[in-house]
Amino acid sequence: MDNPVDWYPYSEIAFRKAKIENKMIFLSIGYSSCHWCHVMAHESFENEEIADILNTNFVSIKVDREERPDIDQIYQSVIQLMGRNGGWPLSIFLTPDGKPFFAGTYFPSKPRYSITSFPDLLNRLISVYKERKSHVNLSANQMVASLKKISEEITTLQDSKPNEITEEHLMKAIIRLENLFDPVFGGFGGAPKFPNFTTLIFIMRFIGEKARFNSESFRKIKKLTENTLNHIANGGIYDHLGFGFHRYSVDQKWLTPHFEKMLYDNAMALIAYSEGYRVFNNPRYKEIVREIIDWAIKEMYVEGKGFFSSQDADSEGREGLYYTWKKEELDSLLSVEEQDLFYSAYGVTKSGNFEDNSNILNRVFGDKELAKKFELTELEVGRGLANIKNRLFQIRNERIHPDTDDKILSSWNLLFIHGLFSAYHILKDPVIKEIAHTTLQFFINNMYKKSEGILLSVYDYNTDTKKNLGNLDDYAYFLQVLIDDFQNNQGDNNLRFIKRIMQDVDEQFWDENGGYFYSSSLKKDILVRMKKTGDQPLPGTNSIMAENLLRLHYMTGEENYLEKAEVIMKILIDSALKYPSAYGTFFSTILWYLFGSTDLEVFFKPPFDIEEFIHTIEDYYIPRLHISLTDTPKLRFTLLKDQIVDGEKTTYYFCHKFNCLPPVTNQQKLIEYFNNSFIKID
Repeated sequence: MDNPVDWYPYSEIAFRKAKIENKMIFLSIGYSSCHWCHVMAHESFENEEIADILNTNFVSIKVDREERPDIDQIYQSVIQLMGRNGGWPLSIFLTPDGKPFFAGTYFPSKPRYSITSFPDLLNRLISVYKERKSHVNLSANQMVASLKKISEEITTLQDSKPNEITEEHLMKAIIRLENLFDPVFGGFGGAPKFPNFTTLIFIMRFIGEKARFNSESFRKIKKLTENTLNHIANGGIYDHLGFGFHRYSVDQKWLTPHFEKMLYDNAMALIAYSEGYRVFNNPRYKEIVREIIDWAIKEMYVEGKGFFSSQDADSEGREGLYYTWKKEELDSLLSVEEQDLFYSAYGVTKSGNFEDNSNILNRVFGDKELAKKFELTELEVGRGLANIKNRLFQIRNERIHPDTDDKILSSWNLLFIHGLFSAYHILKDPVIKEIAHTTLQFFINNMYKKSEGILLSVYDYNTDTKKNLGNLDDYAYFLQVLIDDFQNNQGDNNLRFIKRIMQDVDEQFWDENGGYFYSSSLKKDILVRMKKTGDQPLPGTNSIMAENLLRLHYMTGEENYLEKAEVIMKILIDSALKYPSAYGTFFSTILWYLFGSTDLEVFFKPPFDIEEFIHTIEDYYIPRLHISLTDTPKLRFTLLKDQIVDGEKTTYYFCHKFNCLPPVTNQQKLIEYFNNSFIKID
């Protein structure tokens, strides 16, 4: 650390020191690309006087929330229980025995923004602890009891849950979400505004399931969803030169982002815009998917190992400096004709739309409107803008870059691999499938300890070290992409390995009262084992696990998978219906439960082009598709195991919504059924 605070890692040594010396613990939780974490570090942790107060009276512990999200989850719950908003930096104060009694976020070094200064806060806490120690300890014990109650309440209400999950629950969620949309700018709520890709994904999947045969009933929510995708893609939250999405928008219009880029946001964007392309057939969505992958490979990828976690919002000490432009600078770089076209397209003005009269590029007019205005063809507009953007990107690339956090995190990478598989289905680029597969192999071969059933969560690229026991999200996303990979690289060994990982999860995370804990039972440094329910902002891990369980049930027929999934769904349904915009992943799982797996098995005889056949299938939006292709006359999936395979001809077996068609030997008959049943992508 480049500051005088005597920092300790979150470790037994730190807690033992606090007990022996009877010192309070100051726990600071932040992450590399966090703007206000940098501010507090500079203002307070680099200040000799503040450091002296901390070193004399506290044991100071620094935690990277991305390396230890399990610890962060606990203390975010603490600050919320105290009636305050969470966030980062998270500043937690603990008794010497490690129990929390006070929580806050950013504190300035001097009083400002109506916030107590950090040194004043420290001195008050020192006085309170000396004068009212028994009161502090009582409050800390009550806080621990409250944390345990939060986790227990998720399951103790189980008897009041509905006996059945029905399609009516989905319709209630859709109606509520329809009313929560911002009808003008899209998305949910006001500023700050997050993309909430998980909820958009659910809505699009529901539309894909229902709207083809009942288009009028879903016309409004379909329009609201498409409007949201368009506004997010056109806004300043998207990097129009270097690609990829920033974290969130500080305004309602998606114009001004918080400029950090997170791998997991872009993983979800890959899935959302892939689904959007399938549902709305908008070629721009396909371009965005390609652009996100281009950004990730160019700036975040270590071949054969994975993707870095994030890029900072700041450069040269200022947020957004790298990404913004002053009109005077652009005037010197572009011809008059280029200026007219580019400024109209991306809203560039002399007064700007950001700090210091600078401009955040945001797409104001589309190619069609610009073609009409400048008497050009849409093709000419597209090519002209592409040339300008490429030139400006090269110039921007010479600026001082924001820092990249080069941790390779299992959960975020596995989620991004899931996004790559989604992208492959629409782009049909074998390079994307290969990157997804080889990156997954790195985690199988290097981050998973088979003998112990342990998946590690952090790979330090610089030191080539692996550390930290995985949390539920690591395992849940691992299972999800193993099933994805099975679709492309099939074999009984793959399925056996998936079942083995599911066994690891059940042994380490399952709660006998129902649902999965977030932290492994193997961890010994956790104050309270909590559960994650909604999407916050990564896809909800219990929902992902329920989907994994359902998929394995459909693939193997083993009832215990279905039973566990039903327990999770009944536990979560009440909360999901109350707060549907926070439970998109859960409702996507309900689609798997209510409508089942769509199973396509092909027994093929040479010559049979597997890749060409898969690409043909991917021209249709077929919900919840499982594919098995084999030259051995034995069918895998549960609904098809009783089918007789004569072994003489290529034969197609297809089941949808728990109903199986008669086998066909003519591929065109299968395609005719698809034409009548599913959305066709042009």
